[in-house]
Amino acid sequence: MSRLVAGAPSRSPILYHIVKLYILLVMTKRLVEIDDTLLERARAACGERTIKATVEAGLQALADRAVGADHVRLLRSTQFDLEAFEVAREPRSA
Repeated sequence: MSRLVAGAPSRSPILYHIVKLYILLVMTKRLVEIDDTLLERARAACGERTIKATVEAGLQALADRAVGADHVRLLRSTQFDLEAFEVAREPRSA
């Protein structure tokens, strides 16, 4: 029975190199300093169990917030016909 060791080629060295290439092309490792207290507060707030999931949840929330802010900015810059809006909201009769 052979044992697989992390980072060592499996029975198929070609598959190992394909997976390694995929990881290098799709993911980027980053070394960052994160305040431990802030990380724990964020983890508790989002309910994630891992640092990676917590960071991804925070980045996704920030990106979503930026999209929402763009929508609000667009709505504020547009002139609305409120009467037409209310008419459009009324149920249509058959």
